[in-house]
Amino acid sequence: METQGNPAQAAKIYAQLLAKNPNNKDAQKGLQRLNPSKRNPALSIQTLYQQGKFQQVVRAISALPAAQQNAPGIVALLGASQMQLSNFKGAEDAFRKSLMLAPDKPASHNNLGLALRAQGRMADAERAFRAALKLAPTYAEGWNSLGAVLQETEQISEALAAFTRATELNADNPEFLTNLGNMFQKTGDLTEAVKLYHRALKAHPRFAGAHFNLGLALKATGQLEASAEHYEKAISASPQFAAAYINLGNVLQSLGRLAQAETVLKKAVDLAPKDANAQNSYGTLLQRLGRLDEAVAAYDAALRADDNHAMASAQRLHQMAHICDFRAYADFADVTDTLGIKGDAVPPLTLLAMVDHAEHQLARASNYAKTSFSDIAPLPQPPQSSERPAKLRIGYFSADYRNHPVGRLIAGTLKAHDRNRFELIGYSFGPNQQDALRDELSQEFSTFRDIRALSDNEAAQLVKDDKLDIAIDLTSYTQHSRTALFAKRLAPVQMNYLGYPGTSGAPFMDYIVVDPTLVPSTHRNHVSEALLSLPHCYQPNDNRREVPKDAKTRAEHELPEDALVLCCFNSTYKITPREFAIWMRVLEQVPNAVLWLLESNDWAQANLKEQAAKVGIAPDRLVFAPRANNIDHLARHQHADLFIDTFAYNAHTTGSDALWMAVPIVTLLGDQFAARVCGSLLKAVGLPELITETEADYEALILALAKDPDRRAQLKTRLEETRATAPLFDTEGYTRDLETGFDMAHELWRAGQAPQDIQVPASGQRST
Repeated sequence: METQGNPAQAAKIYAQLLAKNPNNKDAQKGLQRLNPSKRNPALSIQTLYQQGKFQQVVRAISALPAAQQNAPGIVALLGASQMQLSNFKGAEDAFRKSLMLAPDKPASHNNLGLALRAQGRMADAERAFRAALKLAPTYAEGWNSLGAVLQETEQISEALAAFTRATELNADNPEFLTNLGNMFQKTGDLTEAVKLYHRALKAHPRFAGAHFNLGLALKATGQLEASAEHYEKAISASPQFAAAYINLGNVLQSLGRLAQAETVLKKAVDLAPKDANAQNSYGTLLQRLGRLDEAVAAYDAALRADDNHAMASAQRLHQMAHICDFRAYADFADVTDTLGIKGDAVPPLTLLAMVDHAEHQLARASNYAKTSFSDIAPLPQPPQSSERPAKLRIGYFSADYRNHPVGRLIAGTLKAHDRNRFELIGYSFGPNQQDALRDELSQEFSTFRDIRALSDNEAAQLVKDDKLDIAIDLTSYTQHSRTALFAKRLAPVQMNYLGYPGTSGAPFMDYIVVDPTLVPSTHRNHVSEALLSLPHCYQPNDNRREVPKDAKTRAEHELPEDALVLCCFNSTYKITPREFAIWMRVLEQVPNAVLWLLESNDWAQANLKEQAAKVGIAPDRLVFAPRANNIDHLARHQHADLFIDTFAYNAHTTGSDALWMAVPIVTLLGDQFAARVCGSLLKAVGLPELITETEADYEALILALAKDPDRRAQLKTRLEETRATAPLFDTEGYTRDLETGFDMAHELWRAGQAPQDIQVPASGQRST
């Protein structure tokens, strides 16, 4: 039109094109060749829009004469600017006016749908998109928009079809290809998703959205290095892409590159200070760096941005517990019935020590399992077999094949397994910590595999090729968890054992190893798995351990020589206001007593001493034992007179350590698994009289023993005399019981029966 000498008609056509798409480059260039000041005010306004000055666009349009305000191009620019300013109602009004001006234009309906979708009015948005497609069935943009609203309303198959149609109509559009890839990723077809992202990047190598979502898919398959590479490319293409910084920072954390992660996540927080996910991820990093006070502050910032952010709330409480900031418990009281139970899931371990409530812990675990693993499809299973193999192939999976409590506990049982009837295969996915215990443990398996670097799919296929009969998760919901592997069904029988003291809440875990004290019949409904109940204690121990002597004096441990030493070597996050208040009352009534705790962090020490001072107890009566190797830690128990236990999360490995070193323990038998372990240990070592069932009885027993050195001495002697014979430390007998349980569980599977509760008979009571 310009060359035919009709610039006015050309301007009209360009304006119509801009009404359909304000970012139409050809229309923009065409208008720039005309004189905007004389012929079309849309040109100067379009320039403002291109410069991102959306507020100025709105003001400039409002200053135009009424007739010019109603020009199609102007109305479209107003709507697009309001969208950019998140004034979605204003955008809706503009696009409705645009629709009145051009009711037969599919773009007018599509733009209205976008504004309605942004307001959460999904049904109205869907009608608008369908109206656009009724006018133009080959309108690719309309199919893409419809797919988006169908996806948000969980109409998955319809959304997939809509995005597929959009890509058929425009095979090189990177946005359409990426959206289709996202649908395949959502439905679990990561292979197809990755192919589509690569197609999008072939068409547009710097398309940030494709790089970002490819990063998500690669992370989901365990390809962390490749995932990080694509997040970096998304950032390169879009330097203000806060979500890409967040995800990159999280992947770098998983790779152990914490210094890089800090730089990246600090940038995410700077870009989006009110983004709860950015603050939450930054808090997680600070936590790993040991800067717990800063981590709590980051979680606080996340909750200011979104007070319903469940993960930030749970992690904040967990870290406050780590630093013994007792204000956490008052805060938790407000959400104890809902956090992780209703709405978003949280890792079950975060709240395990804060409340003793078996029903709530099951609800949290079930919510977490459903949220995290319900989309994972199981692999094909082997055919049923009625015959027991000559050797049951047992796969032990752990992140803790190293000098770690789980590694120390399980070492004796691995050694004692009957190799004529069982073949052991070890799978390690934790830190490759080269220490003597890892070397020892790895030698107990016929095959020992380090699967850290394998994706879940790769690891699962490797395990399936090993043809396990029973797969055992020694880690569950603790650090470095790979529970998703078990969702893929690694063996006909799968067990939750030892690492996490509680139910998994996961339908793919068939059994949990327990004992009658941990899960009595009255507590059966609080566990999702079938019970494999051992006759004495669920916890293994290694009777090959030393009983070391300590060459140091009490003074060298900063303990008064003539003091009554009450110790609790549990992690400080297990100490709650309930037991601490009792401990302080005991110290008040036993003037020569001191409380010997395990050193954790400076904040915990300061907070506990401050709490003591508040109730009139001299802070120096709290003594903190530094971290030590296991032999030195065991040896220093000889200076302790009595171990006093925590409530919601008992002494577990620390309890066995104390009893092995002949230090009696007073415990309170609680409600949940984690609160009943020490009671199980005491029964298995022959000291059930040290188990109490109320706080008053717990306090009274501590006081009675504190004032009765002869009784304490008798208890110590009993422990020394029964160390070689008590079921708790009978490693060989324990292993035979465990093997019997394995056989009974696998026999049920061979018989075609679903997992069911198993009570392993005590040694000597089994049928032959």
